[in-house]
Amino acid sequence: MASIFGQVHVDPQGILAHAAPGLAGALEQRTARGCVLAWTGARAAASNGPLHIVADARLDDRANLASSVGLNPDRASDAEVILAAYQHHGVDGLATLFGDFAVAIWDDSRRELLCARDVFGAMPFYYRHDRNGLAFGTQLPSLRREGDAMNTRRLAAYLTGLDDSAEDTIFAPIRRLPPGHVLLWRRGELIVRRYTAIAPAATGPGKDYPAEIRRRFLDSVQDRSLGPGRVGALLSGGLDSSSIVAAAARRREARLPTFSFAYPTGSPYDENDFVRAMIERYPLAPEFVAMREFAPLDGLAALASGADDLIFGPGLLKVGRLLDRARKVGVRIVLDGHGGDEVISHGYGRLKELARQRRWRTLYRELRGVSTLTQDSALGLLVRFLASEGLVARLRRRAAPGSHETTDTPILDRDLARAADIEDRTAGWVHAYRRAAASEATLHTWNVSSPSVASAFEALRRVADASGVTVRFPFYDRRLVSYALAVPDAEKLRDGWTRRVMREAMEGLLPERVRWRRTKTDFSHELAEGMARDHAPYLADILRNSGPLAGLVDLPSARQRLQTLLANPRAAPTADVLALWRMAFLAMWLDNGAKARKPEMAMS
Repeated sequence: MASIFGQVHVDPQGILAHAAPGLAGALEQRTARGCVLAWTGARAAASNGPLHIVADARLDDRANLASSVGLNPDRASDAEVILAAYQHHGVDGLATLFGDFAVAIWDDSRRELLCARDVFGAMPFYYRHDRNGLAFGTQLPSLRREGDAMNTRRLAAYLTGLDDSAEDTIFAPIRRLPPGHVLLWRRGELIVRRYTAIAPAATGPGKDYPAEIRRRFLDSVQDRSLGPGRVGALLSGGLDSSSIVAAAARRREARLPTFSFAYPTGSPYDENDFVRAMIERYPLAPEFVAMREFAPLDGLAALASGADDLIFGPGLLKVGRLLDRARKVGVRIVLDGHGGDEVISHGYGRLKELARQRRWRTLYRELRGVSTLTQDSALGLLVRFLASEGLVARLRRRAAPGSHETTDTPILDRDLARAADIEDRTAGWVHAYRRAAASEATLHTWNVSSPSVASAFEALRRVADASGVTVRFPFYDRRLVSYALAVPDAEKLRDGWTRRVMREAMEGLLPERVRWRRTKTDFSHELAEGMARDHAPYLADILRNSGPLAGLVDLPSARQRLQTLLANPRAAPTADVLALWRMAFLAMWLDNGAKARKPEMAMS
């Protein structure tokens, strides 16, 4: 697990030649004219003449990349490959890279800094810029300074579950570099611009889409299985994790360690039958972690560092338990199926297209399959599509083109909501999402490129760092994602089977009962029941009038949501349960960072 940090200063004499406070274990550093670079990781830095690079990076297809820039792939580090690509082709060379990376390149002759982040934001990258210079790094706490004001825009968005910014952090002076962007600093001037974006791959007619998805997926798993340390994988028994395990285990001589939740037989969360099907098929070394009556807030305070950003992830502690077990049995690299639903789209956008085309018979056929996942009536779903895409709806849109709804946000304190402009921002997000959802192609692109993608990576990285392992995500491979975006809609959703192309791609690799599994376990009731059973006193305490959330949350509304949860956890609206989880995390964060300024002091 590499980390990088750097500072540049408008005055070369003003630079501080030391690593940032809070960057634990910064092993090495390099000082140039007006710049200091620090890093952890033995091969996270390189130099060539006046150019110096620090990188938190893991490249895909690195043998071909290294050879294309004249390097020996067996000897060159990822940092050296990235630096050579930049030397050969400038910023355009960075756009040719596949993989996960955050890099900074200092040109000593020009006194110029270039930073870049990969297209999905798999690696974090933060910076702060003022009249004295620029500080940057992959760990936000290394950039924080005492007295930094909190960002009300970020705070309000977090509480409402709105992820509409790729740049905001909870501290007003600290920004994120958005995925697929470069940052250029030259003599005190800062420019941030996009250098690459994810786009559909070019495909010819008559393509065997499942075969190509399979090839790219297997390559991705292979690339992410490389590196020092023992490799393992999370295994839930679903299509995503099972596909990764099959790809990783099929040609291994040693048994592949896998890590699964263990629930009592008969539990609605028990997926053991599907996990066992994989164990019977492949040489695995399975590990099971008991999850009976899991207390969802126990241990959460350890992740709620008041010096780091707010994160959302009600399942993070459960994943952390699996990663802790992986570390205990000697695994250092863990493969995770996160992103499968977004990358290999369910194809739901096709339903709206069929309704718009008034292909009702085909739509009903697809809805009959989809309804087994949503637990809705296929006929009821059809009626809803008729209402949304019928004559009345079309006339309404024609009468008020471009109109969009505003969204009520009763969870927030009224003054905070007004200061953060949260109502208009929420309405704008809803409008943008509805435009994206107009077709399967645009919805698919939205799902793999919205700010929530990078937010999820940052949250998962935090829990992995706490467990002392590295987590990798084979579905978020640029080669795979670009091709998945090009797959025709009917290959994603056909005959009522969602993600059809992936199911066909895994023929012969997955047990049939796993490959054609329709069910997907819903853990929302587990979260609700656990919060009501184990944390009712704590939730009531943080919602008192003099509690930590006073002035941030509409406390009467929040207390009403809590009473609804306690009265019947299984009937509580999921949105309310998630809102209460965010309130609990924020309360812990405020407690851990009690010296931070009050949010009303930073209206940015």
